[in-house]
Amino acid sequence: MSRRTVSDELVEALDDLGLSGQLVEVHASMRSFSPRVDAADVLVAFAEASVTALLPAFSDVFEVRPTTDVQMEANGYVYGDPAPCGSAPQYRQIHADVNAEMGVLPRVAVEQGAVRGNHPFNGFCATGPAAADVIATQTPEDTYGPVAAVVERHGKLLLIGVDLRRATCLHHAETLAGRRQFTRWYCDGAVMRPARTGGCSAAFDAFTPFVTPPRQRVAFGSTWSVYDIATLVEEVRSAVAADLLLGLCSADGCRRCLSARARIS
Repeated sequence: MSRRTVSDELVEALDDLGLSGQLVEVHASMRSFSPRVDAADVLVAFAEASVTALLPAFSDVFEVRPTTDVQMEANGYVYGDPAPCGSAPQYRQIHADVNAEMGVLPRVAVEQGAVRGNHPFNGFCATGPAAADVIATQTPEDTYGPVAAVVERHGKLLLIGVDLRRATCLHHAETLAGRRQFTRWYCDGAVMRPARTGGCSAAFDAFTPFVTPPRQRVAFGSTWSVYDIATLVEEVRSAVAADLLLGLCSADGCRRCLSARARIS
């Protein structure tokens, strides 16, 4: 009898949760596994289970300070001296940078050739059979196009060792409820262009009482939670529409939540 591999057991978890062959938005803390599991093993399991995985691969390396003519109030931003595009990094869709807070999994996915979305800051990456189709929906003006694609295709949200505070799809729900996104700027040649970005997610656990509880399973000591993403997005959209302050954090230094509150008052 052949020895089971780590990926075999991860595939079994995916099967148990009904994720095989599905389109799935994934957020993971690799530190939640005990014993340790490598990000490469998780990506192998996704491939073996024919999962199309959508991962946040956000990066700040292309952000530039805007000129005074495009600056706006209540934008979660402290403006400094403008950075001329001639001396600023030029945005390119294909690059290797992923912010550390995104975690190890998207970084390894990008290193292994995951398809990157067309967004200078809040770009997703994707692996699997439908990766190219899903990622093609993202533009600097349509930050959450890939999330909408997962919703439209009756996909799932998988949280590996994390909670709703890591769920990017809830920013999409906020937008659907009327909460305006923020604007940041990048350089395209000599032209400074805007891109829409999301807000703070530190208080997204406030949505928990309003949503259908997830299906859960433990794999290698890590709790995996699965939500039907369309149901979750609609539940959070409805909750935010009823209370525009819901899900905003109260930290004094959070410029985005302070700006979001200022827009409401």
